[in-house]
Amino acid sequence: MNKMALILLAAVVATGAAAGAANFSTLATITYTISQVTSQSSAQPQVILNTANLNLGNLTPGQLGTASANTTMTVNTSGNYTFELNENPIESVFSSFNVTIIVGNKTLYLTEGQNDVHTYLSNGTYQVQIKVSYQVSQNPEGNGVQDKPLIIVKPYQGDNSPDMNSNTRSGVTSASDNSPDHSTNSSQGDNNSGSSDSGYGSDN
Repeated sequence: MNKMALILLAAVVATGAAAGAANFSTLATITYTISQVTSQSSAQPQVILNTANLNLGNLTPGQLGTASANTTMTVNTSGNYTFELNENPIESVFSSFNVTIIVGNKTLYLTEGQNDVHTYLSNGTYQVQIKVSYQVSQNPEGNGVQDKPLIIVKPYQGDNSPDMNSNTRSGVTSASDNSPDHSTNSSQGDNNSGSSDSGYGSDN
């Protein structure tokens, strides 16, 4: 075999190898997505509220009035809870706005400037009475509100021991007996009942 024949044979072999490499089919493909694992809690919320609506109707400058509503709240986790008056829907409208909340055997008082109170609640379902007394300012601002949050309940972030059930704010009272079915309400003047306060609920 001469030199020319060897060159031609090498060229044919190279061409066949290239064609074989390009002539393939996919046997299988793979697809997947990596999902981030998130923990899911099946625990019940600490407190379940049935929202009450206080409808004050049409107001006029200087008007005096009262309103009340009843509801229930279920406490699933015993502990200290904060009752907070949301001042946004009432500021610049009322010259005075006072709230009395009766939760089981406890009577709590809220007003603008003293807008939160902390109290200990044992687990159970409570009947709640909400009463407000107010006076509209002589120059109220805005056109009114509808279904805006007024009173908020949330777990207290400080000490959670059962004996920390008093509040040193003026005009705010909570009873010392924490059972949900007790029938005696604490009075407004009984601010010194219960165990001594160790800075719990004091003004910042």
